[in-house]
Amino acid sequence: IELIKTEEDPRVKFNLEDKFVAIFGGNITIAQKIENIIDLAESCMPYNDILFLIIGRGPKLNEVKNDVKFRNITNIRFIEFMPKEEYDTILATCDVGIISLNENLGIPNIPSKTLSYFNLSVPIIASIDHVTDYGKYLENAVAGLWSFGGDTAAFKENLLKLYHSPELRKKMGENGYNFYLNNMLPEKGYNTIMD
Repeated sequence: IELIKTEEDPRVKFNLEDKFVAIFGGNITIAQKIENIIDLAESCMPYNDILFLIIGRGPKLNEVKNDVKFRNITNIRFIEFMPKEEYDTILATCDVGIISLNENLGIPNIPSKTLSYFNLSVPIIASIDHVTDYGKYLENAVAGLWSFGGDTAAFKENLLKLYHSPELRKKMGENGYNFYLNNMLPEKGYNTIMD
């Protein structure tokens, strides 16, 4: 991914200085069950420097925003749209990328946003369903931590492991990037199919 070169630091532009930023970018539908992220954010409110950045829109967006407002959860920021180039620039500065899959849906799924997270060396925390093998995928890459959807305590524990350890974040980010280079480039897919 080629990042936009700008004079303005994206963390300054979006008022993210001195924050540990956990980002989710993508559709906000029943399949993502953003409610799992909202519950995680609420559980992390005692940590004044943790911020959840949710970029995207979809049929569940207004419902989720209303829930956040009703529960007075103050550590979430919503941005409905951002050009891809700008999204990649802000993503590259984030501390953790979030994957959220609805634990009640039984369709095996490898979220495509993983490519962006890996390519930009962003470690992942994932809340997943019981059918997908995405957790094993993260373990093989040693590029993130996962828990089952609905288990807010485990989701929070994984986030805090990365929050408390810059070294682990850096290592998992590097692992994800190396996994991307070794396994996810188009020519690798082509060779695998041809073999």
